[in-house]
Amino acid sequence: MTKEEILSATPERLNEQAAKIMSIEKEFWNSVYDIRHAYKLEEKVKEMGLQGKYCDELDAICCQMEGLKFDFWNCIHATPEQRTKAFLLATMEVE
Repeated sequence: MTKEEILSATPERLNEQAAKIMSIEKEFWNSVYDIRHAYKLEEKVKEMGLQGKYCDELDAICCQMEGLKFDFWNCIHATPEQRTKAFLLATMEVE
């Protein structure tokens, strides 16, 4: 998926892509709505050594798209969907 496709994707498509990267059957995956699954994406980011890229993407989604400067509060309170999008963007070139 391209960056534009990720940012405009339906929740179902985001879950499908995240499940694929996580090697989990999509029927058992819901990182767009379930924060526990979103946290598992963040664990995968750490395993892959992509923390910096992930944080940059999460910042862009939570703050820059809203016309804000970096705000730690917005990032730590990111929704599961925002975290899923940041995960997909951070892992785009690694897949």
